[in-house]
Amino acid sequence: MWGSDFQFSFPYAGYLLLGLIPLLYGRWALALYRKRQQRTYAPRPILSQLLVPRSLLLTRLKEMGWLLIWSLACLALMGPIGNIHYASLSQPSSAKTKTQTSPHEIIFLVDTSASMLVPDGPQKEGRLEEAKAILEDMARQLQGQTVSLYAFTSILTPVVPPTLDYLFLRLAIKELHVDEGDVGGTNLTAILTALQQQAFPQPSNKRYTLVLLSDGGDTEWESAKGQAKEKIEKAILNALPSAQDFHLRLFTIGMGSLTPQAIPKVSFEGKSVLSALEPALLEKLAAKNQGKYYMAQKWTSWELAEELFTQMNKSLETESSLAGKERQVANVRQEDVLSDLYYQIPLGIVLILYLFNLLLPDVRRL
Repeated sequence: MWGSDFQFSFPYAGYLLLGLIPLLYGRWALALYRKRQQRTYAPRPILSQLLVPRSLLLTRLKEMGWLLIWSLACLALMGPIGNIHYASLSQPSSAKTKTQTSPHEIIFLVDTSASMLVPDGPQKEGRLEEAKAILEDMARQLQGQTVSLYAFTSILTPVVPPTLDYLFLRLAIKELHVDEGDVGGTNLTAILTALQQQAFPQPSNKRYTLVLLSDGGDTEWESAKGQAKEKIEKAILNALPSAQDFHLRLFTIGMGSLTPQAIPKVSFEGKSVLSALEPALLEKLAAKNQGKYYMAQKWTSWELAEELFTQMNKSLETESSLAGKERQVANVRQEDVLSDLYYQIPLGIVLILYLFNLLLPDVRRL
């Protein structure tokens, strides 16, 4: 009865125990009243000859009996229970264990700045062409996910709104070109902020997977130094909302090689402008947003597409499993909670004591 899970279903009934105070006061007042009444009949020496005195032992026993009756009755009203267990958890029904899949949107975010023209791909193709090959192979593996496509330079350009038309998506991928939106440069802070406002402005139960393909360059970040550079980097990393609150994962794919090469048709003061893969920002963005960073040159486009979908599915399976367990516990109904009822024990003792007090005489038998 007194196990670690022992508790009361109605503990507020314990306040009735305060009724013991007026009971004790009433018993004391009754004893004084009887003494005063006895003195009105005769002096004490004569009363001892006329009256049969109450038994002090019997009186105290009955007083203790009434106090115990009140205390145990209060305990019974408090509803003591114990040995609590859940019947539904040992044999869960199919309705409670059924998993529910949240909507899933994959967002492709492609760098189309001039540096994506650098021909340092595995087959000496430009970075953008390599990125389009990866996107094409990922589009071939889509299975029911909503998908959208954005291009960016220093501004964000929506190319394909959220859709299930994968053919339309593949046609749009083929049509991507450098300086999409007719604006050059790269501004990651601006484009990530704009993406958050357009794609997921507020938290929902929808799952988002963001795939960012870029050479990692940012015009302001590359030209800044010292504290100014750290400030820009912090702004970039904080541009997206909380990954947990918005159910967001960000996978970054670094396009190009680590060896600087000239950007075709781009010069500054008569000299060629060099560009190389800058993985630092891409790695930090992925780490902060529950994702991973991949260097495109270490994978074939098809292998990388398969790897990305493997990571997505693994994440969704884990989340679905956790959500299913949470729903199973949350859906336990009140009638599924079983416990042993202990109020009968103090109630039974109350009945015995009440009968004892009724049968116990007030005075000694002569």
